[in-house]
Amino acid sequence: MNNNNMNNMNNMNGMNNMNNMNNMNNMNNMNNMNGMNNTNNMNNQGNPDNKKKLTLIILVVIVLVVGAFVVYKLISSDKPTTGGGSNAASQKEIEKLEKNITSEGQVTKEGKLVVFAKNNNDIPLNLTVEVEFYDANGKIVGTGKDLISGVGAKSEAAIEVYETPESFDNYKIYVDASKLIDTSAVKTTSYYDKVELTHNDNGEEIIVQVKNNSKDVIEYIEVAVVFYKNNKVVAYEDDIELDTKSGRSANCSIHYPYDKNFKDISFDTYKVYLNSAYSSEYSED
Repeated sequence: MNNNNMNNMNNMNGMNNMNNMNNMNNMNNMNNMNGMNNTNNMNNQGNPDNKKKLTLIILVVIVLVVGAFVVYKLISSDKPTTGGGSNAASQKEIEKLEKNITSEGQVTKEGKLVVFAKNNNDIPLNLTVEVEFYDANGKIVGTGKDLISGVGAKSEAAIEVYETPESFDNYKIYVDASKLIDTSAVKTTSYYDKVELTHNDNGEEIIVQVKNNSKDVIEYIEVAVVFYKNNKVVAYEDDIELDTKSGRSANCSIHYPYDKNFKDISFDTYKVYLNSAYSSEYSED
């Protein structure tokens, strides 16, 4: 081997040795950096400020969860309940009451439907009357809905369905019952059995008098007069009186009925219905 070749080999070996040393130095530098990072991480984990921040975050999360739960309970408590408690009527109880309610309808000369709803229960009830009107083909052509508040026990009420369509073939009547409101916010009291009803036909109108025999002011009194001809309903009129004082009377004047052309509707008898006599008290809380 000549001298040039040997020199070249030595030079290559020297370069390789230098590269190896550089690689080792790089590895050492990387190890040193990793060690520094690990040391920093350990220092960070042991830093009291970081522990305080972590504790604060946990406390904030707990407060938010508890707050959300409290808000949910408050919202839920505002929703009306249908069961539970001494004043809430269960669905079974309502169904039992509704079995003791009867209803029927008759159409007046002007084509309006009059619904008669009788409360055969031993307590006063609110009655919601809903009617569906159909044509001869069974297609629905109209609906009507009305509320009669505080219908007395063993008593009958009469209402005219003002939404009666101009043309219909038949109808279905539904009557839903509910107890008078008695909650911490509102209390409704029926005075149906604490009034005295009298009436008189003076030749031009029917004078209805409802005397308040209770010690309280009766907030709302409603009477209805149904006119008949040959035992068929021909007309309906009603009237209301507000805030009837104790010992005083609600006086209602019901004019003789007439049609849309202001012509008198002939009748041979009439019947007076006391639909409502109640008051509602509202809590100031």
